Order: sequence, then structure tokens, then C-alpha cells
Amino acid sequence: MNEEQYSSDELYHWGRLGMKWYKHIFSDIKKVALEYHKRKTKEKNIKENTKLQIKKLKKIAKEEARKRKLQKQQDEKIKKAKRYILEKYNVDYGKDNIPNKEKTKSKSKSDPLTKNEIKKLSDSDLKDRINRLDSEKKLIELQNHHATNGQKFVSAVAKNVLIPAATTASKDLVTNFIKKYGEMGMDSFDKGLKKKRNS
Repeated sequence: MNEEQYSSDELYHWGRLGMKWYKHIFSDIKKVALEYHKRKTKEKNIKENTKLQIKKLKKIAKEEARKRKLQKQQDEKIKKAKRYILEKYNVDYGKDNIPNKEKTKSKSKSDPLTKNEIKKLSDSDLKDRINRLDSEKKLIELQNHHATNGQKFVSAVAKNVLIPAATTASKDLVTNFIKKYGEMGMDSFDKGLKKKRNS
């Protein structure tokens, strides 16, 4: 364009159609470039964060697996120890590692029963018990019958001399104790009553 075409008192504008004053053509391109750069950096940050999270999760999973393995080993050792204690000392440790009561030994037919246990027994069990007790009595009588002369003498002395002497001596001791300390107790009781009446 020649300078002659334009007059000095007119304003002219060069640029795109619809472009405003003081706006550069490259401003839109800068905006797009900045947005693209921001989006790309955001995506990159997200990828890095996910990688870091995955690393952390893997680390946590490894630690958990190690802890479970150790716990399993400890549980197996405890089970072995419980089994050993049960076999050797007959003490059963429960789930909370608290010793349960010792295993109840099965009662033999000669062991005495309580009233409740007798009521629970069936007729056949009662008959078996009675037969067992009768046979035990007969066995004891036979053993006494076949005892030697020395055994017979010792049992006779114990039965006829020692037991009556012990009973008479204990009776004498009890009577003397009551006579001696009973009077003292009555005197103190009377004194206590008198003090209460006077006060």
C-alpha cells in the first residue's frame, strides 16, 4: 500500500476480521498452547500419582503377606506346644490360652457315686455296681481268711486294743477340756452380761 492512499486524520486497523483493538493474533494460539500444556502436565501428574499409589499398595501387600506368614508360623508353634503339654502333663489349654480343667477320669465301677449320679443310673448299671461291691467284700473276707498268723494278730490288736484305747483317751481329753475352759467361758459370759446391765 502506498502512503498516498491514507490520510493522516483517519485510523486504520490491520488484522483478522472481528479482531478487537490491542489484541494480538497469537493470543488465541498461546491460550490453546497453555491449555494443552496444562492438560498434559495434569495427565502426567495423574500417571505418576497412580504409579506411586500402586507402588505403595504393593509394599503394603508384601508387608501383610509377611505378617500373615509369621502369624501362621507362631500359631503352629503354639499348637505343637499345647499338644506336648496335653500329652505330658494332661493339661488342656483352650482357645484363649487359659488352662481348662484337667480331664475327668472315667470312674471305675468301685468308685462311690453321688445321689444324683445314682438316680441317673439304669437298672442294669445298678446291678453291675452291686455285684461288683459284693465281689469286693468277698475278696476282702477271703484275704482276711487266708492271712498269716502275724497279720491276724496285728489286726486283732488294732481292733480290740488300739481303737478302744484311742476312743477312751479322746473322750477323756474332750471332757477335761470342757471342764477347764467351759467354766472359764461361762464366767466370762456372766461378767459380760453384768457389765451390760450396769452400763
